[in-house]
Amino acid sequence: LVARAADSAPGSLPERHAVPAVPTMPQAPEGGVLERLLHQAATRRRRGWRLHLVGAAASLTFITAAAGDSRLAAIGSVGSQATPPGPSAPTAWRTFSGSDPTTGISASVKVSPSAWGSVLQMSAKGAPAGMTCRLQTVGPGGARADGATWRAGRYPPGATIPGAVAMSPGAIEHFEILAGNGQKLVTVRA
Repeated sequence: LVARAADSAPGSLPERHAVPAVPTMPQAPEGGVLERLLHQAATRRRRGWRLHLVGAAASLTFITAAAGDSRLAAIGSVGSQATPPGPSAPTAWRTFSGSDPTTGISASVKVSPSAWGSVLQMSAKGAPAGMTCRLQTVGPGGARADGATWRAGRYPPGATIPGAVAMSPGAIEHFEILAGNGQKLVTVRA
């Protein structure tokens, strides 16, 4: 319309025909624009669902870990037993045991040195099923480090629970197994 108006205007110059007054944009057929908009909306909707699903999975993982699910703790601890590359020397394990007649709980803790501290394997009997338990190492000056966490009754009898602490075996004075509320269930002297 602007080009026609410029042509019909008195005193119009021939140059105006060469340069249009309004830049023209390539026109896509109406179906193409609609299809493109529908495709973009569908892509956004799919991406939104994927993000919601990933977020829900991540949230579920964190909630399960926070609730003290021992299966996640055990899976994470198993990798800590890897040996460094090179010639393998026999692993020196020392075993310590203890029991508490008041709580009726007995425990055994195996300790092996590692370049970064100690690898632990422990087993316990007598804790009520479903109780969250925690193995804590106690070192010089009362320094404490959690070595493993598990839920009683989730493992078959005689199963060992893996763990690790950043404390050398020689620095460990004793082990304590604590209930989820902090109550001491048994002490194992090292």
